[in-house]
Amino acid sequence: MKKIILILSLTFLITNLSADTPHFIDFTKVLNESSAGKKAQESLKKKFKSESEKFKKIEEDLKKEETQLISKKKNYERRGI
Repeated sequence: MKKIILILSLTFLITNLSADTPHFIDFTKVLNESSAGKKAQESLKKKFKSESEKFKKIEEDLKKEETQLISKKKNYERRGI
């Protein structure tokens, strides 16, 4: 009977000690090695690429508009308007 109580109390102490110790998850490893993480990364890369292309197009359009406005401004200044 004493052995059973000793075993139970040791088991109780070990489980309590392990519950108090912090556990950490390496999210980098999870993202790089799990199938869900790989799919998520691929999805993010595709979205980043499409958004990047969209912003490049907007940038080009704004640069064209800027040059047109500068050209118009110079024409008005030449005419004295």
